[in-house]
This record gives sequence, structure tokens and C-alpha cells, in this order.
Amino acid sequence: MLLLIDISIGSISEYRLHPAVLDSALHFAVHPLLTGAVDHGRYYLPSKVNTLIVHGALAEGIPKTVYAYGILVKWTPGRTSHIEGRDCTYLFTEALVYNFTLTNEIGVPLCTIEGLEVAAHGRTPLTIQNRYEIVDHTLDIHLVVPADTVGDGTRKVVVAGVSLRSVKLHHPFIVAALQLLKDQDKRLRVIRYHRGREMDIQYALRSLNPSDKEVLGFVTSEGSDGDAILGFTRSLRKEYRSWKVFCVILPSSWSQEQYEEVARALCAHPLAEEEMMLDTDGSVHASRVIPSSAPKRTTSFDSEVPWVYRRSTVIQVSKPIVPNGHVLVNVTGLSSDISSYRAFVGRVDASSKVYAGIYTGSISNHVVAHRGSLFELSDAMSFQSGAEVLAAVIAVLAIGETRFKNPSRMEDSHILVTHSNTSLGHSIGRLYESRGLQVERLPSRASVSDVRAVLARQPKFVVSGRERVTGDDVDKLVHQLQQGKAFQWDDTSSGIGRVLKEDPWAVGDALKLVFSDTADHQVAFTPPADLLGDAKLMEVPSLTTIFDSEKAYILVGGIGGLGLHIAYWMYKV
Repeated sequence: MLLLIDISIGSISEYRLHPAVLDSALHFAVHPLLTGAVDHGRYYLPSKVNTLIVHGALAEGIPKTVYAYGILVKWTPGRTSHIEGRDCTYLFTEALVYNFTLTNEIGVPLCTIEGLEVAAHGRTPLTIQNRYEIVDHTLDIHLVVPADTVGDGTRKVVVAGVSLRSVKLHHPFIVAALQLLKDQDKRLRVIRYHRGREMDIQYALRSLNPSDKEVLGFVTSEGSDGDAILGFTRSLRKEYRSWKVFCVILPSSWSQEQYEEVARALCAHPLAEEEMMLDTDGSVHASRVIPSSAPKRTTSFDSEVPWVYRRSTVIQVSKPIVPNGHVLVNVTGLSSDISSYRAFVGRVDASSKVYAGIYTGSISNHVVAHRGSLFELSDAMSFQSGAEVLAAVIAVLAIGETRFKNPSRMEDSHILVTHSNTSLGHSIGRLYESRGLQVERLPSRASVSDVRAVLARQPKFVVSGRERVTGDDVDKLVHQLQQGKAFQWDDTSSGIGRVLKEDPWAVGDALKLVFSDTADHQVAFTPPADLLGDAKLMEVPSLTTIFDSEKAYILVGGIGGLGLHIAYWMYKV
């Protein structure tokens, strides 16, 4: 970038580097042609600089002519977000990083800036106005090469259902076709193409003049050769603009002897196109770009692939990405929800082993769980209910694994279980009593006097058994009268949710401690699909992604401008 400095700028002599000069030098870093921010409402501004170096040449003053040289050294992928109910997506680069050098007329550095970051501002929805797809279009050409021969030993080639060797010549269409065939036969060079032998073709084409009106017909069979010939001939057309280059792909079942005759007849047809593919029945196809409808956002419900029940709607989703240390559990049974938590049983991947655990979230046939939070069930073991699984975790976490394992440490102490009239509270109390621990109980609607009487006996631990938060919650009353002693298991900051996030092994250890030495529990979990009731529909919304996270994709020809955008889109998706 060339800068012509106006020496009339006020107080320019008082600066080693005037702000206006520096701003002008860096301005092209935020120019829309470089940032791609060509839409209104989206722009880039300088955000930070890593290093600024002033060189000695600048001590002589700011020259009249300054050159700015910038290099893009890094770019940060941006975000994509979908606008609900609209077919548009936000897509932009988050930041661009440049290295700059300002020099005088002879290239002597005046100033060096390293790590200049320009950040994106604003958001412009990129709306998809039209969609297109490539399809095979059947041309009005039908070519047949019969197996029989004529008297001179040659084969008949039939185009459009009419033999070109025996037809009456007064038909205008046939006259034109025959004349074109004769003209092109004089110039047409039919060349057999084989993938990997392109250098042989190069040798054969050396004698041709790039400026002549050459007619070349490349012919090959379907398959890998047919795929490769498309790229080869398209490149050849771009390099030799004066040449007419045909590409003919024939069925692999056709004999090699037919290739040249078929290619000559087909390339001479008035409706011939540059790229043509033949079926075994003689029909000729060419690619067409046609308008297409928007992707279908619904799909037939399949209970075997991932789905989630969200906002009273069943949604088919993609297989989730599993972080390190986690596993994907194919859920076979769920409990009813207790304060948004559910117990589950299921199999990990394709394993026959059955695991149990707890999670928070919507009804689904899959759960991403930390491996350490799961408990492997033996063949003879099952659970009576999901409440019992959740109760086991609460009971152990509330007093600590050591005390639960060694009840003697709780001698002369007792535990208060609130909401003892709920299924969860009853299970918690029963687990403590089975370990020989002393338990005090308070129902969900206990009076103030009842709470005071129980707290007067100074319970060492207070454990909540509530299943739903209510306005007259007894836990609130207990907290008011004796703060800091209650284990509120459904509290997001200190309950099971935090343990699952910070120490998931503690959940798995609790389940092992409770259930490893017993096998008299009977199963009563419900298959996830059975919990949907009337929500199970034939057609459900689909949020599945285009790409499979477990597969690798190769982007062919992705080094150009379009390829870069496609690669970036694939990366974000």
C-alpha cells in the first residue's frame, strides 16, 4: 500500500509516527475486500497489537512517501448460528492477525508491527435465497450399436433410432446430422483415455497447434476412468480455449471395438454436449444444474437412532460427540424424572454389559456419561426403581463414603431425612437404616413445632428427600432454623449436578458401595420410547447433521477460493 504524506498535517513534526499516518497504513487490514465483510452491518476494527518496533530510520522524520506491507499470518474461525424459524445462518471469521512493515521509498524499515489483530463486529445473516443441485439429464439422443455387421464388415451405428448408413437423405434432420458428421469426421480425433496414462496423451497432443480449431473426442468406460476423465477434459478446455473437447463415457459392458465408432457418431450429433454418459440401453445423459427444494426438516421416527424429547416434541438428532473419558450409553430403561434427574440403565456402544447411572436432562434413548459415574450391573442384579438409584447416590454423598461404609463412625449420632413421605425420601431413610444408622424423619408439610423438636435432638446430617420444589418446602424451614447442615442434592451449586461435573467418580463409587453386595432388587425401568406416549409420531423434526463425526471426508480440489469456503463450512458443521 502506497501512502503520500501531506506535510501540512498539523503538528506532524512533533511525532515520530503521526497517528493519522499509522491509521492510514493499517487501514487496508480492515478493508472489506480482504476481510470478506462485504455485507452491511458487518465490519472489522483493530483490537490489539502484540509488538510495535520503531526503527532508527524514523528518527530522521516521516518521509513524504511511505509504503505499508502487510501479511495475513493467522485467522480465527468464527461462529455459526441458526435463526429459529428462518432459513439463514450467521457465519463469519472471528479475527484476523497481520504483520506489518512500514518502509520509505527505498525499502528501509521505519516501523514494524507484529500481531495486529482486527476483530469482527456486527452480524449479518447469510440468507440462502435459492438452492441448486446437479442431476443427470437425458438428452434427446438415442444411440444403438447392434451386434450385427453390414456387408463390408463394419457395424451400423444408429442415432436417434435411425440408421445413418441406410436412411433416406431427404429428411432435413438427417441431412444436417450427416453433414455435421462428415465435417467433424475430417477433424475429429478420437482418443482413448486411461487413468494414469495422461503423459501418453500429452505426447500425442504435442503436434497440435493450440490456436487451431481442433476437435478432440476423449472416450473411456465408466468407473474410475470415467470419474478421472471429467477432471482431465475440464482442465484441457481451460488450457486450450480454441479446441473443442468432447468427453464420452461408455458402459463397461460395451466392447472395446465399438468405442471409436460410437464416439464419432455421438460427437457429430447436433445435440451433442461436451460431457456425455451412455447407459447400456443407448440413452445419453448430461449433467444439469437445476433448482432444488429446501432440505426436509422432518424424518420418519426411528427409535433405534438417537432422539430426544424436548418441549413436548420428539426430535431426531445426530449421534453426539463423546468427550475423552466419557461413553455413549444406549439407554434401555429410564425412571420417571425427579427434579429433572433420571436414573437410567443401558449398554455402552455395542457391549453386552449393562450399566446404571443418573443424568439430568430430557427423555432420550442415549446418554453421554462419564465412565467413572457408571456402575456395571451383574447378570442377577437390577433395581426396583429409579428412585432407589438416585437415593443411593444421595445417601452416600450426604454423609460421605467413609461414614456410609463404616457406620460405627456415626455412633451416638443420627441423620435427619426431610420429605420422608416421598418415594425418594423413603428410599434414603431405608438405606441408612439398613446400615444400622439412626434416622429422624420429617414429612413434606411438617409444622414449625415438629421441625424445632427434631432439630433439638441435634442431627449430625440433614438430607433432603424432596422430589419437587414447592412453596411450603420443609427444607426452607429447616434452613432458617439451622443453617449450613442440609445436603440439598438438587442444588445446582452444591448438589449432584456439581458432583457429576467436578467429581463423577464419586457417583459411580456411591452406586458400587450400595449395590455391590446385594442382588435382590427387581427391575422396573421403562424403555425410553414407552415414556413418549402420544408424542410418538410417524414424522418428527430432524436436527441431524450432514456429516458423521466418526467418518473422515476428503475435499477434492479444495485449494481454490470456493474450496476454502467449503472446507471452512465443513469444519464448522
